[in-house]
Amino acid sequence: MGCEAGEGPHPAARQGPRGHPPPLRGWRDWPEPTKQPLADVSLFTAERKGDEPGLLEAAAVLGMRLILVPHSELQAAAPRCETHSERVQVLLGLPSLAECAALAGAGPGSRLILKRISEGGASCAVALPAEARP
Repeated sequence: MGCEAGEGPHPAARQGPRGHPPPLRGWRDWPEPTKQPLADVSLFTAERKGDEPGLLEAAAVLGMRLILVPHSELQAAAPRCETHSERVQVLLGLPSLAECAALAGAGPGSRLILKRISEGGASCAVALPAEARP
């Protein structure tokens, strides 16, 4: 997950219908392994984003751990990214912070099931670990 510096409450912190995950575009089409309790998943971002209020609030509201990923691990995941942000490339040397963080957090062999989506200064991507493959 990524956000612009100093962003307020993270859009991901909004609850979806009946307590489901936030209504991100396409979430109903995610493969079944992702339809699990939020306690079984975590938010991942760059170490340098660990004090961003919006990310901290999103993690708290969603009841998820916010895990800070070292830059070297984000760089290692970069070749598997599917989208490219010129801004993030200039600032961080990565094609997409959200995708790099999701892939690095999900571990070696992980795959994106939701490419980066961005809205209101926040970006999100979802990855599954290799062992979650059918």
